[in-house]
Amino acid sequence: MSRSLYLLACLCVALACGALAAPQFKMGFIYSGPFTDFGYNYNQELARIAVTDKLLDLGYNVTTELYENATYVEADAAISSMTARGFDLVVMTTNFYNDLLNASRLAAFPRTKFVVQAMPGPTNNSVGLASDGYTARFVAGAMCGSITKSNKIGFVGPLPFSFMINQINAFALGARKVNPKVEVVVVWTFSFLDPLLSAKAAEYLVREHGIDCGAAQQDDDTVQRVWQANKIPSTGANGDTRITAGNYVYFSQLEDTAVWYWRFIQSVLNGTFDADFGNQIRATSLGDGITLSSFSPLMPYETIQLVKDYTNAVSNHSERVFCGPLMQQEGYRVGNDGCMSGYDIVFMPKLFSFVSNPLNMTIDLALTKLSVKPSSGLGIALFVITSVLVAICIFFIFDISRYREAEIIRTASPFFCVLILVGFVVGLMSVYGWADTPTFSICQMRIWLGGVGFATVFGALLVKNWRIRQIFANESLEIFAITNKELLLQGVLPALIVEIIILAVWTGVDPYTATTAKSPLLNFDQVYQVCRSKQSWGVGIFLAYKCLILAFAVVLSYQIRGVDVRYNESTLIGLSIYTTAIVAIVAIVVNVVVVYTLEMEAAIIGFGILIVVASMVGLIFGPKSWSIHVLHSTEHQTSPTGTVTRGQTTRIKSSNHSSNGRSGKSSKSSKSTTSEDADDKL
Repeated sequence: MSRSLYLLACLCVALACGALAAPQFKMGFIYSGPFTDFGYNYNQELARIAVTDKLLDLGYNVTTELYENATYVEADAAISSMTARGFDLVVMTTNFYNDLLNASRLAAFPRTKFVVQAMPGPTNNSVGLASDGYTARFVAGAMCGSITKSNKIGFVGPLPFSFMINQINAFALGARKVNPKVEVVVVWTFSFLDPLLSAKAAEYLVREHGIDCGAAQQDDDTVQRVWQANKIPSTGANGDTRITAGNYVYFSQLEDTAVWYWRFIQSVLNGTFDADFGNQIRATSLGDGITLSSFSPLMPYETIQLVKDYTNAVSNHSERVFCGPLMQQEGYRVGNDGCMSGYDIVFMPKLFSFVSNPLNMTIDLALTKLSVKPSSGLGIALFVITSVLVAICIFFIFDISRYREAEIIRTASPFFCVLILVGFVVGLMSVYGWADTPTFSICQMRIWLGGVGFATVFGALLVKNWRIRQIFANESLEIFAITNKELLLQGVLPALIVEIIILAVWTGVDPYTATTAKSPLLNFDQVYQVCRSKQSWGVGIFLAYKCLILAFAVVLSYQIRGVDVRYNESTLIGLSIYTTAIVAIVAIVVNVVVVYTLEMEAAIIGFGILIVVASMVGLIFGPKSWSIHVLHSTEHQTSPTGTVTRGQTTRIKSSNHSSNGRSGKSSKSSKSTTSEDADDKL
C-alpha cells in the first residue's frame, strides 16, 4: 500500500472513530405552518438553526427531523415515530397539538422531553413555553391609543383562545391607558395563515369601522400590507414586518425563541429538565426574550418617546399590565397585590367588555362571488329571447288547437304537436335558471325542467314517427288502430319516467347544487357561483340518456324517409336533430379549448337550448303556420293514397307508393284503419 493511501485510510478511521465517539443529540420540530411564511414559523426555524449550530460547536452529533405544515394526524404519527426512536427533545410550535401529549404517552416515553407552546402545565418530561407577548402588545396599544384620531383601533386575530385573548386585552389596556375614549375592534380569521381572510379582515376594519391604527397576530404580513396601502400605522409580530410590509409598520415585537430553546436543551443535557424546571422558565416577556424592533422613520418623535417610556416601565415592572380595579370589574381574580396571577393571565377566557368583536371573517364573507345576474347583458339577452320563444310556442299551441281539422295539422297528429310544444315551453323555462344566481332551487330548476322538457319533446317526436312507420310498414290486410292513448302510455310516459328516475336518483344521492369554482382568469379573492355535484356520474347518466334518445330518433327518421310527404316529417325532424347534435359538439369543443368562465358556460348552454328550440319550432311548426295563414290550407283534402275524413282513414297501397324496400311488389291489397277520430291514428 502506498504511503498516501495509508494516510488516507488512517484519516478515514480517525474520522469514523471521532463520529462514533461524539455525543448524540436527537431533536424534532413540528411546525404548524410553512417556513416560507416569513413570520412565526420562519422565526421558529431560525431558532432551530441557531440551537443546532450551538450543539455542533460543542461537538455533538446532531440528528434533526422537521415536520412542516403538519396536520394533527401527521403530528401524531411524527411524535410516535420520534419517541419510539429515542429522540431527546421534541418541540411543537403550536398548542394545536397539546392533547397529543396525554399522560399515558408521556409516561411510556420518559426519555423524550417535549416543549409545547402554551401547554397547560409542566410534567417531568414536558414543559410549555407560554410567551408573555401581551407585555409588548400593551406597548403597541399605547402607541395606537396615542396617535388615533378616530378613537377606533383594530386587531386581527387568528383564534379566540386564551393566548390570543390576553394579548388583545393587553393591547386594549395599553390604548385605554393613554386614551380612555378609544374603542378596540377585533376580527377573528380562525386561521394563522390565510392571506385571503387576513386581507379581508384588515379591509373590513378600515371600511366598516374607520380604524386608523392596528395590530395583528398572523403568521405572515398580509394585514400590515393592507394597512400600508391605506397609510394606516400598525405594529408587527414574529419578525420585523416593516422590512416586508413598509414603513407604516411603526415597529414590531421580536421574540428570541432560540434563547429559550437553548435553555431547554441545556436542561436535557444536564438532567434538570423536570416539572420544577418548567415552572421556573415558563414565560418570556418584554425585556426578557422579547424586544422591539427599530422604529419606522414615519413614526413621530413624541410617539417614539412614549413607546420607549412604556417599554422601560413594563420591562422593570413599574408598569404591570393586568392589575387594578378593572380586573375585578371584568370578573377576574386578583391577588393581594391587585394583579392577576400568571396562570390566570395565560388562560384568560374572554375579551374585556370594552373590546368588540362584530364579525368573524369566514371564507364565504371573504370571497367575491361572481354569477350571471338577471340584470347583466347576458342575463337580459337570455331572458328576452326565452320569453319570445315561449310566447311563440304558446301561439302555436292555440293555433294547432284551432285548426286541428286542417289536413296539414291532422296528418301531423295535433295531440302530439301540442305535447311537443308543451315540452318546448318546459325546456325553455330552464334557460331562466342560467340567467340567475345559483341556489339549490335554481340548480334543480336547470336540470329538472331541461330534462323533463327534452324527454317530453323527443318522446312525442319518437312515437309520432314510430306510428307512421308502423302504418306504412305493415302489409297485412287486417284493420288496426294505434291510438294516442296507447302511444302516450307506451312511448312518451316511459321516456318521462326514466328521465324522472335519473333526476330523482341524481338529486337524492349527489345533488346538483350551488357551490363555488375557481378560474385562472379570476383574482385570488374571486370565485364563480356555479351548480355542481360532488361526482360526475349524475351528469354523465343524464347526458347519456339524451344521446340514446337522439340516436334512436335519427334511426327512426331515416326509416320513414320515403313515406307520403304529408305524413312524413322525418326530413324536418332530422334537420332539427342535426342542429341539436351540432350545437352539442360546438359546446363540447368550446369547453375543452377555451378557459372556463361562468359567462361562457351560461351562454353555451342557454343559447344552445334557444337555438335548438328555435330551429325545431321553425322547421316543424313554421311550415304548418305558413300553410294555414298564408296559403289558407284549412279545408279537408284528398290524398293520392287515401281519404282523410272525420270518421275514417283509409290507406290504399300501390306499387308506385311502396318505397321502403318493396318497390318490386306491385299488386297489394288495400288496408283501412278506423277509429272514432282520425287524430287517434295519425
